[in-house]
Amino acid sequence: MPILNGQQIRTLCDIVRVRFTVDELSELTVTGLDVPLTDVTAPANPFPQVIFELVQWLERKERTREFLRAVREARSGVDDVVAFCDDVINASQTARQENREATAAAVRSVKALIELMREQLAQDAIDEYEDSFRSAVLHIDELGKFKKLHDNFQVAEGAFKVVVSELRRLRGPADGGPEHIGFDDDLAAAAEGLVFELGKVDAYAGLTGLAPNQLPWRDRVNRAAADLTGAVAAADGRRIDRVSVRLQNLIGSELPALNREIVRLARLLSLREVADDLQSVYAGLVGGYSFDDDSLRRLDQFEKGIAAVFQLDETLRTLLQNHDWLQGIDVTLGQLGGGRAPDVFAVADIWEDVRGQVDRLHPAAPPDWVGPLKELAGRVAAALVRPPTEPGPVRAAQADVKQFRTRMSEAFNRTDIDLLDLCGRLRQFGEALSGTLREMQHA
Repeated sequence: MPILNGQQIRTLCDIVRVRFTVDELSELTVTGLDVPLTDVTAPANPFPQVIFELVQWLERKERTREFLRAVREARSGVDDVVAFCDDVINASQTARQENREATAAAVRSVKALIELMREQLAQDAIDEYEDSFRSAVLHIDELGKFKKLHDNFQVAEGAFKVVVSELRRLRGPADGGPEHIGFDDDLAAAAEGLVFELGKVDAYAGLTGLAPNQLPWRDRVNRAAADLTGAVAAADGRRIDRVSVRLQNLIGSELPALNREIVRLARLLSLREVADDLQSVYAGLVGGYSFDDDSLRRLDQFEKGIAAVFQLDETLRTLLQNHDWLQGIDVTLGQLGGGRAPDVFAVADIWEDVRGQVDRLHPAAPPDWVGPLKELAGRVAAALVRPPTEPGPVRAAQADVKQFRTRMSEAFNRTDIDLLDLCGRLRQFGEALSGTLREMQHA
């Protein structure tokens, strides 16, 4: 599963672009991954494109953490590089491993139930729960589709950043007239790469079976891709720049919209109901019936996996709860505006609301950021019991508020990543439940 969100992809690309040359990157992939860079991308391409294609490959092959460890070791004296690598490497790793194990146990449980359904008594025990399972399968399937669309949009966002980087390089002074934007093969290659990724977004959207009103952005994506293709053919850098402005607005609005839809669908999914129904099926099976040894082993595996479904439901609810409280904190902090040095009296007026919301964050998903965030909120509260007026204490309080807002943004990103990761894993469970429904139809 991918572990980077859009912001982290941009940060990693920037780190590699600033801290490494193409030759150093080639050496790093060999020594850190045992993979020549030429096996991943063409080093002759523009360096931003090389980096972006490498990051895509790392995410696709689930080798991002290996690469980050190599980057960390190669630039161990650079604090911001070390901090970024450590944050991503350690972020929610334990929680995600638990989710992976719980999903695997839940899938094994349902597969054991499918095997048991070869016996009539199992068919009778499960028959009344068909509607519950079907509803869960539909919600999980739709979640998976929107999660994949979100992933594809994030990849396109990365390709868009490569185009922006090339445009910035080619942008010339106005000299009293229109600003000059050049054109060369590197910009053409970056634009063509973006067209390819936009095509993948649209192609997958066409396969989802979702209604047109659920995909209102498709026409805009196709128009942008066509306009980019025409601009490359005309060797027109200014035209590419105009399309990039439209794409910035499109990606900037649709990625959050897709995320909101994923959250909405996750709220509709009742894994608890499925777990309760599976528990009832189990109770019906063991209520006085006898099984042969092979069926008893399957029955035991079925029973053990039911607890994992309860665990997945609890994790999903916790992630949604944290998402809501973080969103509430963000809205409250929005009253301060976007300035870097907010008025300490304005901060004091809202901080009890902020701290009350922070206190409601659940420490279980994940456990590694909630404690420090609460501690930092408490430190700000203590400093503002009597808002300072001297320049030194005022600057210190403002610095703590700035740090809190940075940590808040990171926590929001982490929660969204964990939620997306869990939704991706639930698809395996949904496929197993689909198998149960098919077996019921054939019985």
